[in-house]
Amino acid sequence: MKCSYFFVLIATAGSFFMNWTATAQDQDVVAGLGLEESAAPMREMKGWETPRKIVVLAENAARIAPFQDVAPSVTVVGARDPREAAAHMKDADALISFCSSGLVDAAPQLK
Repeated sequence: MKCSYFFVLIATAGSFFMNWTATAQDQDVVAGLGLEESAAPMREMKGWETPRKIVVLAENAARIAPFQDVAPSVTVVGARDPREAAAHMKDADALISFCSSGLVDAAPQLK
C-alpha cells in the first residue's frame, strides 16, 4: 500500500516541480490501483500531520531546492542514490523516490 502512495507522491511532485506529464503507462498504473483524486487536500484529512523530514532522491541540489521552497518548515534531505537515501530514512516522514522495499523498510515512521 505504501508503494501506491509513493507513486502518487512522485506523480504530484513531478508534475509540480519538473513539468512532468503523466504518460499512458502512468495513467494505467493509477487506474489499475484504483487511485482517485480526493476532493479535499491531504492537510484537511483526519490524521494529517505536517511532515518534519522528507528524503528526496535527486541527482543534484537544484532538484531539492523547489521542495524546500514550498515547505520551509520541513527538513528536506537530498540523496543521490538509494544507499544515501537509506542512511536518512530512520526518522523520515516521507520519501520522494521510486518505490523500493529497502527504503520503505528503513523508514519505520514513514507515513
